[in-house]
Amino acid sequence: MKTSELKRVLWEDYVETWGENDEVLHGTFWTVWKKEQRLIVNGVVPLGVLKVLVEYQHTPPSEREDEKKYYIHQPVSNKFLNFVTLNKMYIISDSKNVEGFQIQFTQSEIDNFPAEIKGAIECGFLRKVEVE
Repeated sequence: MKTSELKRVLWEDYVETWGENDEVLHGTFWTVWKKEQRLIVNGVVPLGVLKVLVEYQHTPPSEREDEKKYYIHQPVSNKFLNFVTLNKMYIISDSKNVEGFQIQFTQSEIDNFPAEIKGAIECGFLRKVEVE
């Protein structure tokens, strides 16, 4: 289970209070220290929370973080590569996070781009920019 999935499930379903920084994720029922991979649970814990935490605990730390995502930026026009999910086409557009359009790509998705797009990245016409 990815850390982002743990956060989403706990946030949407169970957590009444939420906080986050670089070192600690914490909520009403649970605390996870990222670096030390320790878990502290205080008080009564709903069964659903325990199931999610056990699944997370069984996930190796190296598999918990999401794969990095990138924008494919066209610097001359200041637009971005979009994948139109409806008709499976790539376009250059200034749209961001619009339903039906994918604008963030993992490295494995980039590796599977059509040859023309990979060539445009290799020659510098398009640039890969990490999503922060």
